[in-house]
Amino acid sequence: MIVPFEHSGRQMHQLCWVVPDLRASIDQWVKLKGAGPFFLFENVQFEEALYRGEPVDFPNITAAIGQMGEVQIELVSHTDERPTFFSEVVPHGTIGFHDIAYYCNDYDRDLAIYTEAGVEVAFSAARQGIRTCWVDTTPNLGFMVQLAERSALMDGVFGMIRDAARGWDGSDPIRTLG
Repeated sequence: MIVPFEHSGRQMHQLCWVVPDLRASIDQWVKLKGAGPFFLFENVQFEEALYRGEPVDFPNITAAIGQMGEVQIELVSHTDERPTFFSEVVPHGTIGFHDIAYYCNDYDRDLAIYTEAGVEVAFSAARQGIRTCWVDTTPNLGFMVQLAERSALMDGVFGMIRDAARGWDGSDPIRTLG
């Protein structure tokens, strides 16, 4: 697989770990890396979900996103025992690195770069009309790559997370949106 230079040089937006205990992992990221605060996203749902090309209900997950410098840290915990694109990389009940995410100005073009290079889409879906997918680069890189479509809604959410981290004093490390 050869990814064109103009794509390979893009700034990653987010790093994601799958964790068995979300709150304990947040505590460790705050204490050991100063990341945060983390915003909780419970019972995440997607529309039009496809897992390896087949319609599927999105696995039952809770996620938390915090800022560490210019990069977001996402922690995902799932109790669903079904095989998922998460458990393909990080087995149930363990902790491990899952993906690098890119925030795409041209989602279709960025996705085509991977699919034209022969990389399979492990999971694709939409949330409030905003598309996202995980392409399976595990045979090549050891982790997946998430592509997320840029939108005004996500600009606002990601901006709020980034703004909350500026000058953060470590208090109130777990928050909800709203």
